[in-house]
Amino acid sequence: MESVKEVSVEFDINKVLFIIETNDSLTKSFNKSFDITTTKSMVSSNALPENVMEALKSIYQLIILNDDHLSVKYSNLSSDNLEVKKTTDTVGTKPKKYPKWLGKVAVEQLIVENGGIKTELHSALLAMNDIKNAWSRANRFLIKAQVDGSEIGKCSLREVIALGKTFNKHMDSAITSKDD
Repeated sequence: MESVKEVSVEFDINKVLFIIETNDSLTKSFNKSFDITTTKSMVSSNALPENVMEALKSIYQLIILNDDHLSVKYSNLSSDNLEVKKTTDTVGTKPKKYPKWLGKVAVEQLIVENGGIKTELHSALLAMNDIKNAWSRANRFLIKAQVDGSEIGKCSLREVIALGKTFNKHMDSAITSKDD
């Protein structure tokens, strides 16, 4: 019969501060009441107020020790080498931000980074850039007509409406299909 061995890890204020500083959600929570930079300087000068010490102990006991990922990270830390290095820690991080647009120059740079080989994705991005440019021209044309009060032929307006509907229909099916 195996016995479960409980590992006791000692409270180390510098390790706790390091864990807080390297975890976005803990940093946000902590910074609502205290400033992490000020707290670190108070720790180094031995002038930490009791309420901050209690908050740090609570974070240690209630969060770090009860979270498997954080407790392993805490126990693997060495007290002498606690430099903050932003990692790709997925726990408590923000979702990845994507650029709103990749213009022609950016796509061409991606092609160069890909060894000069243009993939279908690169071609699709360049085609979307062309569509964006055509949309911008049409939008300026229609806004100018609205503001200036100039007349646009009904045939042209019907064509713009039909193109918009056709584009939306085809684009919806293209981006929702899971072929291949």
